[in-house]
Amino acid sequence: MKAVILGATGATGQEVLRLVLENPLFDSVEIFVRRNPGIKHRKLIVQVVDFEQLANWKHVIAGDVLFSCLGTTRKEAGSKEQQCR
Repeated sequence: MKAVILGATGATGQEVLRLVLENPLFDSVEIFVRRNPGIKHRKLIVQVVDFEQLANWKHVIAGDVLFSCLGTTRKEAGSKEQQCR
């Protein structure tokens, strides 16, 4: 199976990525992230994307299982509006 993870560089996403890479049920893991996490793994495909232009990537986002780990704290984002964005 192929897993797709959105937001694999945050705290939750990093843990999900680790678990999925270790899981023998998954042959490949494609992550869509704002910045390259610098992780090398035989199963891993990294796509660095602008999440404000996600529609440009919809033709590429495909797999058997999708994990959405997008999110941030208000403190990290700077405001409620930025957090929602």
